[in-house]
Amino acid sequence: MNSPARSIPSLKSLYYRDFTIQRAVKPLFFFLFAAGGIKWATQAVESLVKVELSPMEIWIAQRVPIVAVGIALLAAVVLVIRYHWIKKFLSMGTKIKGTLEITDVYKRENSHSDKR
Repeated sequence: MNSPARSIPSLKSLYYRDFTIQRAVKPLFFFLFAAGGIKWATQAVESLVKVELSPMEIWIAQRVPIVAVGIALLAAVVLVIRYHWIKKFLSMGTKIKGTLEITDVYKRENSHSDKR
């Protein structure tokens, strides 16, 4: 007979219980925010004063958002893989194959014995 299906915890409850999921969610949002912020901050603005950009600023504006999105995608992949692994583990369990070689049986005295 099959046991009744247990409910799988939500991603929110797993966030508070699993450190791997926490360590994937935090960089995911941070690097997406950083990529968007750098992209927004380096947009050209029409003004009365012409401003020359340094080569370093141009390099940062071009490459950092791409790297940040790449790191965020990597964190998202880790998050999805970990969530599916936990979901699979909790729904199906895991089988351990092995043989029992020796069994030790220990006998305890009665807790209410006359000996003290």
